[in-house]
Amino acid sequence: MFKRWINLIFMCTASPAYAGFCAQWEAGQRIGHLSPKEVREASGVAASQKFPGRVYWINDSGDKGFFFYSDADGKNLKRVKIADHKPRDTEALAIAECAGGPCLAIADIGDNNSKRKNVKVVFVSELETYPREVKILRTLTLTYPNGAHDAEALAFLPTGELMIVTKEIRLAQLAAGPALVFKSSRDEWFGSNDRALTLKKLGDLPLPSWLESEIFFAQVPTDMAVNPVRQVLGILTYGKVVEIPLKLINDIPNSGAWKKDRDYSIVQIEALAQQESLTYLTSPDRLLWSTEYRRPEAPIFSMTCTQQAP
Repeated sequence: MFKRWINLIFMCTASPAYAGFCAQWEAGQRIGHLSPKEVREASGVAASQKFPGRVYWINDSGDKGFFFYSDADGKNLKRVKIADHKPRDTEALAIAECAGGPCLAIADIGDNNSKRKNVKVVFVSELETYPREVKILRTLTLTYPNGAHDAEALAFLPTGELMIVTKEIRLAQLAAGPALVFKSSRDEWFGSNDRALTLKKLGDLPLPSWLESEIFFAQVPTDMAVNPVRQVLGILTYGKVVEIPLKLINDIPNSGAWKKDRDYSIVQIEALAQQESLTYLTSPDRLLWSTEYRRPEAPIFSMTCTQQAP
C-alpha cells in the first residue's frame, strides 16, 4: 500500500517532457560539402523561409564582407559582396524581419580577447536572385551592459526579439563558464535608428553543468537557431546540440533548476571538428550543421526528427 501511494504521488507531481522535443532522431548523414575555395571557415548558416531549400553561409574572421547561398547540400553555391562592409569577426547569421520583409542579419560579434567596445549586425534584403554586390539596409551597433564578451550565437525569436548567447572560456583554468544570455526586444532594436543600443542581460545558461561529460571546450555555444515547427531554440556546441523550449526563454534566470528531458534536451549529433554553424530545415524537420574545418572540404551533415515527443 505504501509503495502504491509513493507511485501515485510521483505521478501527480512529476512534470512531463516538453512536447516539442524530438523523441526519435534518425542517424546523422553527410549530405554534401562546402567549397573550400569559397566558404573557407563556415561560422554561420541560416535557412530561408522565403525560398525553401536555400541556405545562407558566412565565413569567420578574415572575411572581406561576403555572404553565400546554396542548396542545403552545398550545391549551386553563389557569393555576394556586401558593399562598404568591413567586418572584424563574423560569427553568426540569422533571418530577421525588416521593414521591407525577410532579411539576412549578418553578425560581426566575435571577440576572442573580449576587448571590443561594441559589436555590429548588418542587414541585407532576401532576394530571389542576387547581383554580385548588395547594399546594407541598416547597421545595428550593440554594446553589452557589463563589458565586452566573445559570442558566436545569435538568433531572432518568433517574437522579433534579438538574442545573443556568449562563449565563456576560461583558458587559464581549462574550464568553461556559464553562457551569458543577452537580448533586445523587437521595438528596441527595430526602432534604434542605427544608434548604439545596449543589450539587456536575461540570465545565465549552465551549459557546463548540462554537458559535464564533455571536455570544457565542448561546453560553449558556437551557434544557435530557432525551430519554428517544434518551437525550440537549438544551441550548438563543439560536441552536442542543446534544445530549449521557446516558452521557457524568459525563465532562463532560473535555468539552474531546470531538469534534463523536461526543460531542456541534449541532442547527440555527429560531432565535427570546429563545428560552428547550425540551422533547422522544416520540411522535413531536421538539423543541418557544418564546420570551419575545411581539409579537404567542410562536410554538411543533416539529421531528421521522425517522431516528436508526446
